[in-house]
Amino acid sequence: MSDEFEGLDATEKAGIGATLNRCRALAAKIGNELRNKLSLADVHASLERAADVLSTVKGSRAPGRQRHR
Repeated sequence: MSDEFEGLDATEKAGIGATLNRCRALAAKIGNELRNKLSLADVHASLERAADVLSTVKGSRAPGRQRHR
């Protein structure tokens, strides 16, 4: 593959470089979105656990509250 790349002219190399940069930026954006979603899911799970503990301490679960797992 290196030999194929070396055989390209400057315009083709620049095009490939720009495409790789766009791919890297897209991969970084996807990674950030996934991290944000996972962080929100972790916060939600923690809040659910805290609500379960509080309801246990109070002696009963809040009316209409369902456990999601």
